[in-house]
Amino acid sequence: MSEIKVHVLKRAGRNVWLMRYFDQYTQKHVTKSSGCTKKKDAEKKAGVWEDELRRGVYVPTNRSSWESFIEHYKANKLNTKGEGTATTYLATVNVFEKYAKPQRLADFTTDRVTRFVADCRDAGLSEATIARHLRTLKVLARWANKQGMLGRVPEFDMPTTPKGTSKAKGRPLTVQEFNEMLLKVPEVLEADSKIEGTADDWRFYLKALWCSGLRLSESLALSWTDGPGAIVVDHSGKHPVLRIPGEAQKSGADQVIPIVPEFARLLDTVPPEARSGPVFAVGTSRFKVGPVVKAMGKAANIVVHSKSGKFASAHDLRRSFGRRWSRKVMPAVLKELMRHASIQTTMEYYVGDDAQRTAAELWESDLGVRLGDLGESREPETTENPLFQ
Repeated sequence: MSEIKVHVLKRAGRNVWLMRYFDQYTQKHVTKSSGCTKKKDAEKKAGVWEDELRRGVYVPTNRSSWESFIEHYKANKLNTKGEGTATTYLATVNVFEKYAKPQRLADFTTDRVTRFVADCRDAGLSEATIARHLRTLKVLARWANKQGMLGRVPEFDMPTTPKGTSKAKGRPLTVQEFNEMLLKVPEVLEADSKIEGTADDWRFYLKALWCSGLRLSESLALSWTDGPGAIVVDHSGKHPVLRIPGEAQKSGADQVIPIVPEFARLLDTVPPEARSGPVFAVGTSRFKVGPVVKAMGKAANIVVHSKSGKFASAHDLRRSFGRRWSRKVMPAVLKELMRHASIQTTMEYYVGDDAQRTAAELWESDLGVRLGDLGESREPETTENPLFQ
């Protein structure tokens, strides 16, 4: 910061002098108006700004350019977030800039946000995607307001899901569908020679997603040995567990979670001498691995969202894990396995929403009660149920 040097300049046809410096962090020039028509006055203001920047006390104002505000946010807030969160936030910023076209921070208004939502809908973005963008923009606006940069936080009219409609953008896979995905692995790899890993590597990886409940980015951080940001398979106790550092998962909290038996058995197929470094040999970038999994879901023609035509993805394999274990453990245990921040999320997406499976359990436990004889708790084993005679 001590190397910052603010210069003054004037553009052709303009009376007001500008102030500019080169930001080493973003590798870009940052420019703002001095508000002065005389060079001497502009140089004095530039000196004050330079001093504020070097001491780290400068805060953009409501009149600052949108670009300078975003660069300030990156340098002072976004760099404290995980890689996945930072990528998501910047994606929202890019979409907002594309449709709302803000020039100054002062353009971050309720009206501009409302028109942004309308433009997103016209462009065919789903309500879930629009809601995600709005949540990110709300975080951005509140931070700017708290820092004294934005005088008023815009109103955010969040899209609502009709009552009784699932919020999920996919669904769990059946065992048959998952087997179809496994069969399509060689076909997808043959179609793209740039894909890292062998067919066996990818089948092992898909099986791990199916029986671990890990998110895509988490699975790629899974390692046999310690390392920066690594999720480590720990066999030091009676039962294997996963040690998850905060930077490697969505919640941002350090955590130790149990490994379910089916995943433990899968990991046991790896010879002890091969247990070093990353667990999976399919790559480390979710932006490369994720599309390959989707390609396998498409090759198997597994549509998980009829309205959008979405094919099975890595997250749908996580959904499959959650659905299977929702029938085996209590909601509080499932919440721990899925690492949800709230039990409401677990209940909403995985517990009590499958009528057919619930019905199957009821029929399997049918006690054969007579309509006219409810006093008897159970019919003799050899007697047919009279309700269907």
